[in-house]
Amino acid sequence: MMKYTILFLASFILFSCKTDPKKVDDNSEKTEEVIVPENKDKNIEILFDETAFSDAKIPGLLKELNICKEEQKNLNNASDPACDPKFFHFETYADGVALENAFIVVIRAGVHDWPVRRTLVYTRENGNLVLVNTFVGNLVGKKNSPSGKSDLVMQFFDEYENRLECIYKWKEGRYQYNAVSRIEGSKIRKELQDSMNVEIYKVLKDNKLDY
Repeated sequence: MMKYTILFLASFILFSCKTDPKKVDDNSEKTEEVIVPENKDKNIEILFDETAFSDAKIPGLLKELNICKEEQKNLNNASDPACDPKFFHFETYADGVALENAFIVVIRAGVHDWPVRRTLVYTRENGNLVLVNTFVGNLVGKKNSPSGKSDLVMQFFDEYENRLECIYKWKEGRYQYNAVSRIEGSKIRKELQDSMNVEIYKVLKDNKLDY
């Protein structure tokens, strides 16, 4: 029923000039004021094709998180993954804060037998890493924010494969949902933004995509 609700609403709220969504293969894989992603400062495309991590601190952080195995040499074993950029991608999110104290980890689809990408947000408190957000979705953009914590543009697929692009803002020590900005690649009419924000937030919670 939710599939038809979203598609029915979308037929009314999306601009008539709808962009053709680019197919995402997720095995390489299967990617205050409302802010929409037209203004995002950084588009992020994660291909998991790097041969080395972008920062020398990342292997140590993976070891601290205990989400991979240093001794694993088989890069085809996603169920029990090696600590390798084929499986994990790191991004910063806090201005002026060292990577080891505030970072985002995007985990490739298939890792730990999850069928889709996951995005985890960590901060360090009293010397320990604390998980503050878990998204069953993909990070596709970041935007500068007066808070010093980048706004995140997250992409989700619901149970019917509707592609939802949402904005998250830092509030009260974690990222919180702010707005839906696109459905199936198309923008939402301004006059219906508020009602769709509520509808899509319910979809995210019902599908356990944001917790």
